[in-house]
Amino acid sequence: MWNLSLNRKDFIELWLGGSRKTVALATEQLSGTEPDNDLINLQWDSRPSAEYHFPDRLIASDEDLKHIFTALNSTPAAATPVSAYTRVLSLREYKLHTYKRKSAPLEIAPFIAITMAEAALHAEDKSNWRNISLSRCTKTLSYAWTSALDIFESSTISDEIPVKWYQTYMAVNSSGARETLRKIIAAATEALNGYLRLTNGSRPSGYPEALAEALYRKDKKSLNSTWLDLTKQYGIEISLEKLMLATREERASYLQQAIKYSITSESNSSTTALCAFIATQVAPGSLEHLDLLRNTGRPEIVFWYAMYAALLTPEEILGAMGGLGYRIYRLINAANPTNHSNIADICYAELKVLERSGMDAFLKKTIAARELKVELIPYVCVNFDYSSAQQQESSYERGRRDHLEYEYRQASRLINEYRARIDQAMSMLSGSINEAPDGYPDLYASRRGYSKKKPTDQ
Repeated sequence: MWNLSLNRKDFIELWLGGSRKTVALATEQLSGTEPDNDLINLQWDSRPSAEYHFPDRLIASDEDLKHIFTALNSTPAAATPVSAYTRVLSLREYKLHTYKRKSAPLEIAPFIAITMAEAALHAEDKSNWRNISLSRCTKTLSYAWTSALDIFESSTISDEIPVKWYQTYMAVNSSGARETLRKIIAAATEALNGYLRLTNGSRPSGYPEALAEALYRKDKKSLNSTWLDLTKQYGIEISLEKLMLATREERASYLQQAIKYSITSESNSSTTALCAFIATQVAPGSLEHLDLLRNTGRPEIVFWYAMYAALLTPEEILGAMGGLGYRIYRLINAANPTNHSNIADICYAELKVLERSGMDAFLKKTIAARELKVELIPYVCVNFDYSSAQQQESSYERGRRDHLEYEYRQASRLINEYRARIDQAMSMLSGSINEAPDGYPDLYASRRGYSKKKPTDQ
C-alpha cells in the first residue's frame, strides 16, 4: 500500500491536477499504518501514477473533509463530488471499521425478510406485496443495516444507519411523506434491533422478542409457555399444537380476532406479537398475509411477522418470489470490504455539505437516471430515488418553506379568531339596538343618513 499525507492547500492543488507529480512522493508502507490526524491522508492499493492520481481512500478529520468538500464543489473545474472518485473515511470511521466473517444466509434470513417487508411498506402499489422488486429492496433502511452487519460493530449500526438513511432520504425526496416514513423507520429499527440483541445473547424484552428468542433457539417449551401467557390476555386460549392442527379456516378466524384486537385496542407489543405470530401459522412457509397485516396501519406487526416467518422456515422465505431473498443476500455478500473500489455516486458526509446549497448540478452526474447511490458509512452503499432537479429543495429552502407555511397557518387562525369575535360583538350590539325602548337615543342615527325626531311638546 502507498501512502501520502498532505495539508489542505497541497491536496486541493493535487486534486485540481496542478501538481500531479506529487503522487510520486507516495511511499510504500505496511497495511494498517495509522493516518496522521492533522493532515489529509491518501492511500493507494497499487503504485499511483500521474495519469490517474485519485487515491483509493482519503482519510481525514471531519473538519478537513468539510473544508475540501466545500472548496472543491464550489470550483467548476474540479472533479466532483470527491467521494465519487475515492472512498472517503473520517478518522473516526477509519478506526471503527473492522471486517469480520460473512454470515451464512440462514443466519441473516430474518434481516432479509424484514428488508422485503420494508420494501412492501414503501411501495406505492399496496395491492400485492409480490410486486416488490430487487431494486426496491436495495433502497431500504433494512438493506443498509444488513449490509453493515459484518463490517461494523452493532452499536455503530444501531446509532448511525437509521439517522443517516432517513436524512439522506429526505435530502433527495423533498416531497416525501415524513410522518408515514418516520413510523415505518421506527418500526423497522425496533425489529432489527430486537433480532440483533437476540443474536448477541441479550435477554428478550417484551412478547415480540420473547417469541423470537424461542424460535431462534428452537426452544419449544419456552415458545409454548410464552404463547399461553400472551393469549390468556385476549381470551384466545389455544395451545400451539392445537393451533397447528386446526383447519386453515379456524386459524384464519383466530387471526381475524387478533387483528380486531390490534385495531380496536391500544397499540402495544402484546397485540403486535399476537397478530404477527398467528399470521405465520395460517400459511406457514410464506409471507402470504403481508398485505393483510400492512392494512392494519401498524408497520411493526408486518416486520415481526416477516421475522417470525424467516425464523420458522428460512429456506422457504429466502426462496420465495423466484429466490428474491437469495438475490438480496448475494448483493449483500458482494459488498466485501477487501474490494476497495468505490462504486457510490457520493458519500453521506459530502451529500450533507452539498444539500445546503442545493444539489441540482450534482444530480446531473449520477450513474443512473433519477437514482442516487450513497455510501452511508464506509463500504455500505444504498440506492435512493430522487425528485427532479426542478423539485429539489435545499434544507434551507425546505425549512424556510415550512416556516412560512407555519406562519401562514398561525396568521389564518388569528384572523379567524378576530373575525369570530367581531361577528359576536356586532351580533350582541345589533341585539341591544333592536331591544332598545322607544325614545332611546340612537347614537348611530347620523351615520345612517337621517336625523332623530325631536320630541314634541306636550
